[in-house]
Amino acid sequence: MFSIRNRRVRPSRLLLAMMLVAYGLRLLLIVNGGQFYHPDEFRYYRAIEVTKHIFNGDYKNAVKTLLRYDFHQGIAAAKLVPALFHFFVHSLNHDDNLLWKGLWHTSPQNFRLSALIFAWPSALSIGMVYLIARQVGADEAEALLAAFLLAASNSFFLFAKHLLPYDIAILIGLTAIYFAVRPRARSLQRAMGVGFLAFLAFWIYNGYVTLAIAIGFLHGFILAQDVRDMLRSTIGMVIGALLFFLPIVACNMIFLRENIILQMLIFSEIIDHGVFSEGAVFPFLYFRDTEGVIALVWLAGLGLAVRRAWRQRPSIHRRRVRLWLAGLLTLYLLMALLSTGLQRFVLYGRVVRSLAPFIALACAGGFAPCLLRGRRRVFALFIAGVTALALANFIPAIQQQYPLEIAWEVYQKYDDVSFETTIESPQNMFDDWWRLHPEVPTARYKLINAGFYYPIAGIADRPEGEVLLEVSHPFNYKPWQYEGMTPAMREMVNRNGVKIWLIDTAKKGLD
Repeated sequence: MFSIRNRRVRPSRLLLAMMLVAYGLRLLLIVNGGQFYHPDEFRYYRAIEVTKHIFNGDYKNAVKTLLRYDFHQGIAAAKLVPALFHFFVHSLNHDDNLLWKGLWHTSPQNFRLSALIFAWPSALSIGMVYLIARQVGADEAEALLAAFLLAASNSFFLFAKHLLPYDIAILIGLTAIYFAVRPRARSLQRAMGVGFLAFLAFWIYNGYVTLAIAIGFLHGFILAQDVRDMLRSTIGMVIGALLFFLPIVACNMIFLRENIILQMLIFSEIIDHGVFSEGAVFPFLYFRDTEGVIALVWLAGLGLAVRRAWRQRPSIHRRRVRLWLAGLLTLYLLMALLSTGLQRFVLYGRVVRSLAPFIALACAGGFAPCLLRGRRRVFALFIAGVTALALANFIPAIQQQYPLEIAWEVYQKYDDVSFETTIESPQNMFDDWWRLHPEVPTARYKLINAGFYYPIAGIADRPEGEVLLEVSHPFNYKPWQYEGMTPAMREMVNRNGVKIWLIDTAKKGLD
């Protein structure tokens, strides 16, 4: 227990309080909207389709839709619980004939209901990091410190408002790590469980193939006690993964005439939004612009961790720190190899953020001996300083305004509106999803840039007229620039800036 002003506080209560505060901050993200900004969020509609079949009693088509292969197939299953909740509330409050894609025309707040559930895994991952640290021998203070450092991470915060599977996949990956690092009873059955969970994390979001491989390497090689244990663990993990994968392959091949393996190979060839060449430095760029000064705190913690791992006398603490550094290095090298080295897929911020739990665990191992053996005031100042830095990152994320809500408000207030853009994109890849309203050249009012545009070839000047509304586009938010933009695109956006405007063209020459 911790002594705070002569009172005894149970670590479990501190952890629960930390997770509740983290979830509360994520609720502030959700309140401001922003769902369906990222293209991957539109995959939510597949879960909605499954939900409709379930509520209609058509379980055969529900299963077929769920098992039918699509890129990131596991997303549909991962999003099913929020979709069921959403559909239930929707059926109570809306006309049955109202299409889900039309919901935003009447009440975009409805998608916040699903976001309430999507925010859970992000907060639960904080608790899982605590459990992982305890599993390998960390005391309660070090484990809480690891959880706190992850809770203070902006890269682990800003996705919580969106209908995306990344946090779900990472939570499952962390659960796999929890079982992988257990010091007791290494067995074939446990290896099968680790393999099953690691593959499930990959199946939900294929970009976490590096995380799945790193978990396998951690359990099968780094923690292996001898060659026999290494072989048993590797075979067990492969069996666990196949127990999950083969039934899906068989169902698609027998009932749906789909070759999943071929489709996955095709998918691996199109993960190229961005550039391969910056893969090795991409994590550093991403964390620099997403975490800010927190990234410097991480560097200090990792520096202390490296120093203790190599200079400290043999101890459980040193082995623990070495384990997290080895996991971190393994995951980073896999990212660099598959991007810059083999040029198989481009890195994105959503992929790189899987490094954050390893960083938090390693930093806790580096900081803990200094902070916990010194004066209580130093520890309190460290916690207060990191909290302030984290809030400085969280507030801009909370304040972000997104195109969907802006478009909804504009079309509620004005009738004669044209949906246009100043972003030059030879062929907008997401035009079918985002062109919710037509371009009407004769319209008086022009709503400019209220969408998602990719690729970006240039940015033109806005049309003439009186500016009735001007909002910074999310493209200007640095973390979102690492979700597919090339360095040239990022430079273009940062140089010109992208605004969402509502312009009254009847009043030419007015700015």
